[in-house]
Amino acid sequence: MCNILKKATSLHTLNLYTDFDVGQGIWQAISQSQSLDHLDIRALSAQFHAPVVNKAIFSSLVVLCIETSRLTALITAFKSSTFPYIQEIKCIINTSKQTNHLIKAVADACTANTLRKFHLKSVGDWRSVHEREGLNGAGSDVLRHLFRMRSMRELSLDVGWMWTLGDKFIQGLAQAWPNLTTLWLDPLGIWLQPHRITLGGLQALAVYCPHLIRLGIVLDASNLDFPSFPQPIGQRSMLYELSVGPSQIVSPGIVAGFLSETFPCLASIFLYEYDWDVTPLDPWYVEQWRYADRILKDMSMRRMVRGADVDTLAVAVQNTHL
Repeated sequence: MCNILKKATSLHTLNLYTDFDVGQGIWQAISQSQSLDHLDIRALSAQFHAPVVNKAIFSSLVVLCIETSRLTALITAFKSSTFPYIQEIKCIINTSKQTNHLIKAVADACTANTLRKFHLKSVGDWRSVHEREGLNGAGSDVLRHLFRMRSMRELSLDVGWMWTLGDKFIQGLAQAWPNLTTLWLDPLGIWLQPHRITLGGLQALAVYCPHLIRLGIVLDASNLDFPSFPQPIGQRSMLYELSVGPSQIVSPGIVAGFLSETFPCLASIFLYEYDWDVTPLDPWYVEQWRYADRILKDMSMRRMVRGADVDTLAVAVQNTHL
């Protein structure tokens, strides 16, 4: 196999969907291609050794997709490689194991900071909440390694990990990635209580990431006391899809008014009532989110018809639903 790959000098796309594992020998052979720009691998060998002195340099690779159940092998693959022109990385891990090392390994392998899209998905299943006991929540230090990727357009995490992210992290992310279009921050993960991302974090995204169109997040919508970020004159947020994981909320009318004013293109809220442990959100909060969604939908419709200001609409819509 290694000899075949070495002779394929004009190869642009390689999809390895076979039953055999890709070991370090094949990995090195693939890296020697000067024309390969798209690589899709469905298995990594458990025999992937510690990083070698001479790293594998994927000199032309733009898109990398890897699916594996061997998390250690995946981390080793990134630690033993460099991707000077990589723009998109998608990793699917068939395990529920949480690690704080993978994302750093990915960031360090992208030596020219050209990464624009990073998707990490776990198809593992947490059998019990007790499996998470003893784990520390993944904080901002885990993801901050990616901030050097100034051209980032999409960050999607769907892994069911424990998280301790807050508004300060969101503001740093938004300032680092002004061209972000998709931010999916594991809304079905287990977020440690109390949630530290508030509506202030969403406001930072509106100010610094005006091109953001898709957002998935867990937040504390019961905390209405947050600092204000001035919106640049003439700038308008493009967000039109908001998915919220199991989150607390009070004053749904105020929340809907905030969302309508901050994200004028947003017309609805999609709520996940359960996390990965199938732990239901308190029914009272579910009803409050549904109420906020109804108000937001009405505000969006009336704004299109009347062109009315947000404050007037908020009062009118709440009176309608009383």
